[in-house]
Amino acid sequence: MWLDFFNEMEGVRVTGRELPLQQLLGGVNMPGPAPSYRPTFTEEDFQEAQCIARSYTAPHSHVQRTRLAIVLAERPSIDSAEAGRLIGWHPQTVLKWRRRWERDGFTLTDLPRPGRPPTFSPS
Repeated sequence: MWLDFFNEMEGVRVTGRELPLQQLLGGVNMPGPAPSYRPTFTEEDFQEAQCIARSYTAPHSHVQRTRLAIVLAERPSIDSAEAGRLIGWHPQTVLKWRRRWERDGFTLTDLPRPGRPPTFSPS
């Protein structure tokens, strides 16, 4: 259902070459432990995700995160390594967002960075 959105795209760029999404998703799952974090998403979350994923003016980081959310909704048992390969992320980054979405709910914004806020002179 949600992966139909990706089927509208011509292909997914993986390691410098274009591959059709069906070829990527039709592969065999890599062996590994089942994901311990399985976030759930509401229908409203997905409507927002689809709008952002299709937007040309949305920040790139938000578009990437919505792509991950759509993949995780379609295949909640997918491991982080395979999900990372599908969207071009490191598995640790996928795990970070899975954990955060399960704990705090669906959001696309980063957490505040630690340290002193940057200051800019008026000139």
